[in-house]
Amino acid sequence: MAWLWGKLTLRRRLKGKEARQELLGYPVASFQPLFAKLRAGIEARGGRVLTDRPAASLARAADGRLAVTPGAAGSFRAGHDPRAFPPADGGEGELYDRVVATVPNDVFARLLDADLRAEVGHAYLGRLGAIEYHAALCLLLELDRRFSPFYWTNVAEPRLPFVGLIEHTNLVEPVRYDGRRFLYVANYLEHGHALLELDADALLARYTPGLRAVNPAFDPSWVRARWLFREPAAQPIVDVGYHRRIPPLRTGAPGLVLANTTQIYPEDRGTNYAVRLGEQAAQLVPAT
Repeated sequence: MAWLWGKLTLRRRLKGKEARQELLGYPVASFQPLFAKLRAGIEARGGRVLTDRPAASLARAADGRLAVTPGAAGSFRAGHDPRAFPPADGGEGELYDRVVATVPNDVFARLLDADLRAEVGHAYLGRLGAIEYHAALCLLLELDRRFSPFYWTNVAEPRLPFVGLIEHTNLVEPVRYDGRRFLYVANYLEHGHALLELDADALLARYTPGLRAVNPAFDPSWVRARWLFREPAAQPIVDVGYHRRIPPLRTGAPGLVLANTTQIYPEDRGTNYAVRLGEQAAQLVPAT
């Protein structure tokens, strides 16, 4: 209901053409060209962009700066706990005057060493731990034919084991993909749910009766290929009094800012709001 209220409130604020229809934008060549342009702009101004170099720990250095110790390349394959990341060659922390962390709450808390946890403080860490996330489970199917005539179908029937069907090639024509058709079967689940433990084939088998409930003609033989994606911290759960528990961007530790999707409220998570939050965090950096 909080999500629905937010959507209706946002639409009441729209005017002109925006009020008559929702406009969707799609980057033809994916977001990669945008990322490349941003990287080039940063490096042209003397900055560095380090890819596949995840933070494994964060500590206060002896000179007062913040030391970010990286994990080895490919560490993300070890999961979302930075404490499990194998160390990078050398294992030395890089020193920074300011750090903006954009990771989920639980990942952020695990990054901090004991002294920095004490700086951040029990109250702030308590706010982080009090927010519940639901995991996203996305089964992407390549089909040999159209599943439905619709781009986006929200599923509110509790007997169906998923919450959304997004047929991407009903928005962007299959000709863009050499005639291939793609259907996303979307789900948001509490941690520990049995569906999160299944592989792509087993999940498709569990979903097939539900897909047939939407389109009785569906048959698994339509599926040419399948991919499965999981994101543990996809959706912060907004409940009564949530606005009083949102962690501020300033963590209480000098030089350390946290900006993630738990702070986007009252809007839902989304690219537009992530950009806005990034701008707010950047404005805080000089004074933190």
